Amino acid sequence: MYLDLDAEQARALLLGPLWRDAVDVWRDIDAIRRLPAARRLLDAGTDPDDLSRALRAAALDAVFAALTRVDAGRDGQAPAGSPGWQLVRTGPDGVPDGAPVAGLREELLALDPTGLAGADLRR
Repeated sequence: MYLDLDAEQARALLLGPLWRDAVDVWRDIDAIRRLPAARRLLDAGTDPDDLSRALRAAALDAVFAALTRVDAGRDGQAPAGSPGWQLVRTGPDGVPDGAPVAGLREELLALDPTGLAGADLRR
């Protein structure tokens, strides 16, 4: 098996910030309070940990859905002949090297900093 370290680094550079900036941002009570609906829930007595968990689960689902779409490479509901897409790695100079970056959704859960692969969000 050949391990392409550049591809691994590219995946980590893409997926790590997605987890941090889209999912784990909802661990911060101040970030949660900036959402009017969430602030009303907290003011009404909702457990902050439960609300954080729900927001992180929803965010993880959204990121997972987006990565699934990127990995698919096309819209299965689009008419025949519609264009598709492919995420490719670029070099440090920004020029595509043609190496596809795929399997992102499978790798996302492995980057959960808790090591629980998102399982704690389903409790």
